[in-house]
Formats: sequence, C-alpha cells, structure tokens
Amino acid sequence: MALVETHTRTFEAEAALALGLLVKIGSGIGSNGQVGLVDLAGSGEEPIGTVVKAVASGKLVAVRLLGGGLGTHTVIAAAAIAFGANLYAAANGQVTSTPAGSIIGRALSVAAAQGERLELIKRGVV
Repeated sequence: MALVETHTRTFEAEAALALGLLVKIGSGIGSNGQVGLVDLAGSGEEPIGTVVKAVASGKLVAVRLLGGGLGTHTVIAAAAIAFGANLYAAANGQVTSTPAGSIIGRALSVAAAQGERLELIKRGVV
C-alpha cells in the first residue's frame, strides 16, 4: 500500500455528493476493487474530508482531507454560522456551530442561512 502525502485522495462516492459536503469512510471498497467508498457524514460523526467537485453516486470523487496539510476547506452550513465559531458535522454532510461530536474546525467566514458556503480551517491549526 502506498502512502498518500497530498491534501486530496480519490474515493468512490456511495451517494451523489456536492462541492463542500463533509464525507466519512463508507461501507467498503468501490466497484472497481481499488478505492474505498465515502458517504455523507452525519451529525456528530467524524468526517475525513470535504468534497472538491460534485459527482454522481458510483463515480470517483476527490476528497480534500481534514487530517493533512495546511489550508482551508469550503463547507456548507446547516444554519446561520458566525465568524470564528467552532464547527461540527451536521446532518447531510453540512456543518453546524451547535455542538455535536468533536470540533472539526472553525469558521473563517460567515453563513447567513442554511445551504450557504463558508470557509473552514481545520481543528489543530487554530
């Protein structure tokens, strides 16, 4: 097995995934037998990263890993979020400032309503 030293990794999507959604490890290996599956992270779950580009279910998806490197992530708000708020995984791959599970990062921009994109800096950097 090769060590991945980049900020992104390729997986197979278990569901349709939009840009900025949080994903978690899925149920196994993809249909090609080579890459693992990822699925939407839910409330309080531990995401592994964020979707870089929207894909349909069963397609290969690039995931920007939360655990590696510096930089920020585009995420999607589950509700209004203030600048600097601690962020947690919410339902449907979105983020919330309402405590649920572990803190995954902090908001570097604001979201006025559910469905808006905002910038996240991962936990451990701030």
